[in-house]
Amino acid sequence: FSATAPAPGPRRLLRARALLPGAALIDSLLRKAPINDQMILSGEIEPASSEIVLPGGVVPTIEAAAGMKGKYLLLPASVAEDLIAHLVKTGQLGLLFSNELLSYDTLAEAIDRVSSPTPESLVAASRTFREIESVTDRMPLIDLARNDKVMERLETILATHPEHLSAHAMLEFGRTPESPELRISLAATRINELVTPLFGVDDPTADLDALALRLDPAMLELS
Repeated sequence: FSATAPAPGPRRLLRARALLPGAALIDSLLRKAPINDQMILSGEIEPASSEIVLPGGVVPTIEAAAGMKGKYLLLPASVAEDLIAHLVKTGQLGLLFSNELLSYDTLAEAIDRVSSPTPESLVAASRTFREIESVTDRMPLIDLARNDKVMERLETILATHPEHLSAHAMLEFGRTPESPELRISLAATRINELVTPLFGVDDPTADLDALALRLDPAMLELS
């Protein structure tokens, strides 16, 4: 294997388990079933228990996969609860759209997904999901998730593809009352958006007139 970025330390100290992806590649080779390049496989088999796990956590995995070629990110079904809990606290629903998330329970399911063509029914479900994303220029994702019509469309996706983790997580977020943590997180994000541009005054090339025009609206919203 070749790294796509410089190694963070001496090669001899680096370790990466590859039992699950290795099994998928060997199966593909033996059955002469081409790997579906739309699928990004994550997860690993715990040798002691044979359970499917996700080393490194669900959010870092989603963020890392966002820079890879592929349309769907396969995640162990066991991470769904952690993902939904993170969304309820932070409102970071954009994580569900960088790649569409699909869950799997077993090694056999993972192998089948990565070595089979994308079903037309999943393509249609993806089209519906991306139509929801296209409305974000008129309504924030958090509000969309709580919109009755959007929730109906998410339920339609899950009726045919219950493994569509992005749709499942967004629907569960929409059904969950707003948490104090989410209100704090959203407020902090908005404060940062208002204040950060004003630090441009330290830049000798900054347009001070433009910054001055932003000052009063920012102070008003902060108050």
